[in-house]
Amino acid sequence: MNELINIIPNPDPLPVASGWFHFLNYLTYYLHLISVGIMFSTAVSMTFGYFKAKSDPKWEAFAKQMSKILPFSIAFAVNLGVAPLLFIQVLYGNFFYAASILIGTVWILLIVFLILGYYGSYWLVFKKEKKNGSRKYMSIFISLVLAWTGFILVNINTLMMTPGRWKSYFSHMGGTFLNIGEPTLFSRYIFYLFFLMAIGGLFIAGFYKIKPEKSESKAGTAFGSTLSGYSSFLALPSFIIFMRTLPVNIRDTFFGGDLLWTGICVVFLLCMIATGYLSLQGKVTAASIILILNLIIFVVLRGHVRYLYLERFNEKISVMGHNTQYGVMVLFFVTLAAGLGLVFWILRKVYKEVKV
Repeated sequence: MNELINIIPNPDPLPVASGWFHFLNYLTYYLHLISVGIMFSTAVSMTFGYFKAKSDPKWEAFAKQMSKILPFSIAFAVNLGVAPLLFIQVLYGNFFYAASILIGTVWILLIVFLILGYYGSYWLVFKKEKKNGSRKYMSIFISLVLAWTGFILVNINTLMMTPGRWKSYFSHMGGTFLNIGEPTLFSRYIFYLFFLMAIGGLFIAGFYKIKPEKSESKAGTAFGSTLSGYSSFLALPSFIIFMRTLPVNIRDTFFGGDLLWTGICVVFLLCMIATGYLSLQGKVTAASIILILNLIIFVVLRGHVRYLYLERFNEKISVMGHNTQYGVMVLFFVTLAAGLGLVFWILRKVYKEVKV
């Protein structure tokens, strides 16, 4: 234990109480999760549509509609991802920084792939060629880029919570270390994929619910509901497997060791079942309300898992320093409110003026 403590960099002091940053991290990650669910599901659905277009023209219209949404969804997902990333660095910067060095080369290259994927999303919108062959391959490329991005993010987040694995740096000094040996890595990643598609599927179904005049609306609504329904049910076993692969002391907290957290975990699973059932029944509004509320539970669960991982390194976790800066925090909240208001206004303008 002393050896691990020694390899963890010393934390920087916080300008205000840590609770503020935890709240803001939860809030911004919640918004980011919704946007990522829409982004990833839009890309996957677009790919599906282009492959089905040959046999049915309505699927070509569906794919093109998804391609129009994709650039917006990527932009929102990336921008909404900046804030929770920054708050993680404020709270656990010494852990995150060490993990980012281990995975440095792959981490930097991720930016290149994201730029290419973002470019590809605009290429699909403005491409005039009628044949869908090249569109299929570009949509596959974009979907793979987004899936790879998620895989790297899961890698770095698991790596920051397991300092014991940092010694592997000496056998991967080129910044190419992937946390493949982490027991939770793949189950966590697979759960995220299904969970994100459950979110995005409901967005697609809801989008076509309010756009019934489109030729592909019926198919789009059914597809979105089905995607969300089956993804919700598939998320259940992957979540349970992920929780079962956690270290014993953490796993037991959610399996009877702590009644509060066990109960929260059960509620999360029941809500996923309800979301899946209502989605497959075509009750998009009810399923969306349950999932939106369940997202709050998930964000809190995820935060507590991280807390339990890092609890034993408590002396290396940032705490409030002597010089408080609550004025800066107030200014941040004012700026955040103004920014969210501006985003809402932009979305209204886009909805009214752009034919999506």
